[in-house]
Amino acid sequence: MSVRTSYFYCAVVALLGPGIMPPVYGQTEAEPTPSALPRKITAREVLEATFTKTSVAQSVDDFSEIIEQCERVLGAKLSAENSAYAHQLAAWGYNRRGEAYAQEAATLVEKGEERKANELDEVALADFEAALSHDPKKWKAVQNRGVSLALRGRFDEAIADFTRVIELNPKYDSAWFNRAELLAKQGKYAEAAGDYDEALKLKPDDLAALFGRGSSLLRLRKFRPALNDFSRALAIDPESPQALVGRGDVRSEIGLWEEAAEDYRRSIKLSPKLGRAYREAGATQTAALLLDESFAATTPGRITDVFADLRYGGHDPPPDAVRGLREEWESLRRGP
Repeated sequence: MSVRTSYFYCAVVALLGPGIMPPVYGQTEAEPTPSALPRKITAREVLEATFTKTSVAQSVDDFSEIIEQCERVLGAKLSAENSAYAHQLAAWGYNRRGEAYAQEAATLVEKGEERKANELDEVALADFEAALSHDPKKWKAVQNRGVSLALRGRFDEAIADFTRVIELNPKYDSAWFNRAELLAKQGKYAEAAGDYDEALKLKPDDLAALFGRGSSLLRLRKFRPALNDFSRALAIDPESPQALVGRGDVRSEIGLWEEAAEDYRRSIKLSPKLGRAYREAGATQTAALLLDESFAATTPGRITDVFADLRYGGHDPPPDAVRGLREEWESLRRGP
């Protein structure tokens, strides 16, 4: 950092300014007094000045300046206290600069500039790594690194990072949610549902967590709680296409074909791009008619034929599946 001192400027004025008498030959120059000597700036003062900049820093350049000051100070011999302080400030700067790069990358993705976005994502990841090299317990940097790793498909590493965030800050709902999302992608639905539970304890009206838990429970064939999650999501946002499709999926699984078809139709009206809902809407209308016919039949076994055709590709479904489905059907028809 360059520091402007006043003593040099005053000397120049003294030599060149008008009305100044030249020195007398043979006269010795007086020694400067201690107060006239330039004061050495301490490492602590540099760090405190750098910390002041954190309150107004917003751009990549601002964060880079903070990082540069910290790295310079860390190159000197420091007390343990000042060293720890410098590392914390450096970690803050690297993490914030990484966030700025990641945000810029997200903007580029929206513009369709994938290649540039990927390059910036790599730079962001490097900054999160640098932040953690200075402060391994900086949970925000661990969280950000986990997100970057997840975007690259490095799920196991990302899960490890989100687990570490939970250890450092168990009340941070996004860590629970992100780990749940990756566990679900890996097919670990029971573990995912548990993490969604924790996320929802911290943020009860989180629609994405309700969608995620509902979908995981559906995969686990826990139809009643899955239906409750999607219905709860619709109570929060009655026009959520995702919640309607999710509820339609549950209703379709338990044989509420007509209701499922209606959910899919509503989702299509709200979001015409939901192609899967288009496909499901037609299938469930036919299924509803067949199912009603089966339940009205004198021989309950006819339901087996319906499910064999609609769900098992013409093969007989497992007896437990049919029995469980009938129980769910009757339970839902009776209501809570």
